[in-house]
Amino acid sequence: TTGSEETKANQALLCKSLTIPQEQAVAKALLSDPMQSGQNMGLLLMYALGLRNAEACAIDFGDIKPMQTHPECPVVWIYKTTGYDTSAGKLGGKTRNADRIIPLPGKGAALIHVRRQYIELQLNKSVDDYPVVCNNDRWEVRCSARELTNAARALFQSIKMKAVQLASVTEDLQEESESPNNSLPFEDRKDPTAYLFRRNFGTHLHILGLTEPEIEYVIGHDIDDPYETRNEFVDEEK
Repeated sequence: TTGSEETKANQALLCKSLTIPQEQAVAKALLSDPMQSGQNMGLLLMYALGLRNAEACAIDFGDIKPMQTHPECPVVWIYKTTGYDTSAGKLGGKTRNADRIIPLPGKGAALIHVRRQYIELQLNKSVDDYPVVCNNDRWEVRCSARELTNAARALFQSIKMKAVQLASVTEDLQEESESPNNSLPFEDRKDPTAYLFRRNFGTHLHILGLTEPEIEYVIGHDIDDPYETRNEFVDEEK
């Protein structure tokens, strides 16, 4: 392609992810205050791990654990979800590929650790079974997926995201949903805010050089490779 065509192609791709200034604004908003609202903690998990909103809502502090062979590396165990309008958690995800173990990036891990220490100090007990994504500052009350969606929209408005960008994501999502080969789980199809975070995270993984099977595992999609299985990604060295 020519230089101008390549620029246009890059712009077309960028509209489905956050722009660089938006990335900076989101990171500043979510990675600064360990005692921010529970909803913002949920957005942090969605942004940093590419989670669906219902997956983020279901995470307890006890679901964040060190690797056995690499204790300096915390990972998040994704094996639960919530309903869209309820805070009740349940085992299993939206698809058979939802269960996965994902490394938690350093800044996010440090912020969550500080938050956990503060809450445990205030309550004088372990908070392993407390939700990371609580309702505002009610530490014991889990946030619902819908509440997290509303918080995401508010965040996008605060960073001056143009309505046309979110509309572009919504249109793209609708087209994929209507495709006869659509494999998107229901939660991805109905929520453009969660979908934007996941697309953005997938873009990061692609830039970092992960293979398609690696990205598919981390995102929680089918692994479309006959030589790779999900069980291989449970190996800590891999």
